Amino acid sequence: MDKVSDIRSTSMEGISFVVIELQQNANIDFSLQDAQRKVGEVAAKLPATARTPTVSKLALDEIPVLRMGVSADMDSRELYQFVKDKIQPQLSRVEGVGQV
Repeated sequence: MDKVSDIRSTSMEGISFVVIELQQNANIDFSLQDAQRKVGEVAAKLPATARTPTVSKLALDEIPVLRMGVSADMDSRELYQFVKDKIQPQLSRVEGVGQV
């Protein structure tokens, strides 16, 4: 694979993870397809009892950096509607916030 900056693996009984970190200028979709192809090539060599390997991408900028909870002295439906109608739109307008 091209543009790989680091490879790490972790294994324990019954499960293994391989993390491939790409350089910032890598084409993520191409690299994902390349990884899927390479995993497919070796999948037949795994024990018959092994599950089919999966390949997925994870972008660090998609990981939540903040989780919030709310509580109030009001009915739960009323609180949900208040957060949805009043708080969520305001938080969505904050610069740098990706998803609320």
